[in-house]
Order: sequence, then structure tokens, then C-alpha cells
Amino acid sequence: MQKLFSRDLFWLPVLVAIAAGAGCDPVVTLDQATPNPRASHAATETAATETAATETAATETAATETAATETAATETAATETAGESRSSQLVLKLVEAKADSDPGGAPAPYSSENHSKVILIATIAEPTKQQAKDKELPLEIEEVLRGKSLFEKGEVVVKDSPDWHRYACIEIPPNAQHFSDRFPAGTSVGIYLNEDPDHSWRVADMTSLEAQPPHEVKARWRKRILRFTAVAEAAKADDPAARYQELLPGKPLDESTFYALAYNRHTAALPHIRQWLIDLAAMSPEERKTSGLHLSSLMELLAGHHDAASIQPAVKVAAQLKVGERYSFFEFLPRLGRDADEKTLTELRDAIAPMLKELPPESELDYAKDYNVLHELKMAQATMKYIEERLEKEPDK
Repeated sequence: MQKLFSRDLFWLPVLVAIAAGAGCDPVVTLDQATPNPRASHAATETAATETAATETAATETAATETAATETAATETAATETAGESRSSQLVLKLVEAKADSDPGGAPAPYSSENHSKVILIATIAEPTKQQAKDKELPLEIEEVLRGKSLFEKGEVVVKDSPDWHRYACIEIPPNAQHFSDRFPAGTSVGIYLNEDPDHSWRVADMTSLEAQPPHEVKARWRKRILRFTAVAEAAKADDPAARYQELLPGKPLDESTFYALAYNRHTAALPHIRQWLIDLAAMSPEERKTSGLHLSSLMELLAGHHDAASIQPAVKVAAQLKVGERYSFFEFLPRLGRDADEKTLTELRDAIAPMLKELPPESELDYAKDYNVLHELKMAQATMKYIEERLEKEPDK
């Protein structure tokens, strides 16, 4: 999937809305978008007519009546002459970034998905002559995948602004090729929007949904975003336990689900994560390969909850793994057992002792060739030391 801009590819994640002819003004925000571009054609054209700030009330009424009759010629003329943007359209205003701008490092996986209030699918539209001259790129909003309620409530538009024509400013590298040249009309993109403290909106990330040859990129991206959003927002549901019950049992721990649970930790999800681990412990090695469950991912999630009840099934799975495959088990074990009692810690020490004996001495390992085994050895030794120190501090009984 090709990134149109990201912190590691120099596209700076900056978006603010501006009033027409006034430059970037963080006070004014995005045009209110219609989640379904096919819904209410007449209402859409009416909203489009209202976007032109220079039109008088009489002109707006006439244009609205024209839109109701769906006269294509009038629609085109209104767009060309007044630079209007329909309510389902987002217009990017390309602004050249400063030469000394620092794009920063690469973002953490799924950070844009987790922090963006609005995520949508859009298609790059054909810019008018005036838009091309002004370095503006119109986007037709196809579907809002996250943040629909913000559009429905009108929170993505400043209602008291006299200017109904909104632009979205996006910084580009100095002397960069025009967006519309690199990504022509018809290109499908995924856009992440977030709200700044001053209530302006910015692009957190934007990614191409096109591929050659096509591999259903858009469908897969849409599925991934919807799954992440559903699981991530379950923590804020009126009844989180009921929502997790709908979403997690019987489902694999795919990447979207993992990051949604990792970023949005909630105790109501813990029983389901623990059950995944119990299920994994009951599987044969062959069944695990096709289960969609992985010990490393489950250990990381459960360690975040310090779930001592998961130690026993985790040990059972780790005991069946080969040398070099247990490093994540040892890595997260101290956090998993943070709240474990003396009895549990003693059993854990006795259970992992044979695993340490299977590991070769460090002097026999090659850093490049045996990295996984060396990493496992270091983690196993640190974990055993942690357990022994904990047991020494436990009061005598």
C-alpha cells in the first residue's frame, strides 16, 4: 500500500482549514461531509450551493432550485465560477513546507488509526482550472468509516463562520511535483483526520488504496479500519463487556484486533484474551499454525493486564516450543507475573528451569546466526533472576 505522505516519507501530517482567500486559518475547520455520497441528491446539491460565501441569499435560493431540478449545466457553471465544494467533497490546499522542516520519525503501528477521530475513503476528483491554478485538489468522500457521529452532529464544521467554502491545507516538500500529477483523478485514498486543541482539523495520515495489479486493496483496508474501530471503541461502549462478547469470541487475533486491544486496554476484554491463550494451550502444534493465535501477541496483551492467572497456560504453550521460539515468552513473563503470589512464582520458577537448561551457553552462540537463541537466553536469565529476587522478598510463611 503506497503512502501518499507519512513521517518517514517526508509528507508532513499537517491539515488546517482556511477561509477562502485568507490563507491557512486554524479557526475555521472542515466542510461538513456526507458519509454516503449517494444519499439525498437534492440535499447534497443544496448544501453545495450554500458553500459559496460570495453568493447572496437570492442567488443561493435560485441555485438550490436549479439543483433540485438536477440541471447538470448549472451545476458545472456554479462550480467553475464560484469554486464551490459540494458537502461530500474535501478540497486539499497544497502548501509548500519550509525547507528546514523536520518530518520526524516513523509512526508507531496503527497510531494513526488509534488517534484519528475521523477515517474515511475518498476519491481524487478532477480539479477545475481555477483549482489547478491555485494548487487545490478536490476529493470526493466515498464513505466515512470512523467518526460518522461527528459529521452527523456537525462538529466537523464551524457553523458560525460566514464562509461556507472550506479548504483543507496540507504541506508538501519544497518543489514537490503537483499532487494531481502524481495521483490523477480517480485515485482512491484513505484519509485520517484529527482535531487539534484549537478545534482545527488536520490530516494525520493519507494512504493510497490503489495497486498494480489490483489486489482488492480498498476492500482489505476498509475491513481493517472497520475491525480496528469496532474493537477500539468497545472500551467506551455503554456496556463494554457485552460489546467485547460480540466482537472477540471465536475470532482470530489479527493485527487490527491486537493493536486495538493494546492501545485501548480494558478489563472487560481480559477474559477473552485469556481464553485465547487457554485455547492455544489445548491445541496441537499443527492446529496452532492455522489458529490465528500467537503466543507472543497474547503474552504482550496479557502482560499489560499483569494477569497472573495466565501464567499456567502460557508455560504450557512455551514448554512445547523449540529453542529460539520462546524469547517473547520470557520477555513478557516478568510483567505477566508482577502480581503473582509466592506459590505461583515458585511453580513458575520450577517450570522454566528445564527450559533454561535446554539453552546452549552464550559462548557457543553466534550473534548473527543465533540471534533468536541468544535473545532468548538473555531474556530467560533475566526472568529467572527476577523470580528469585521476588521470592527472596516474600515474607516467610
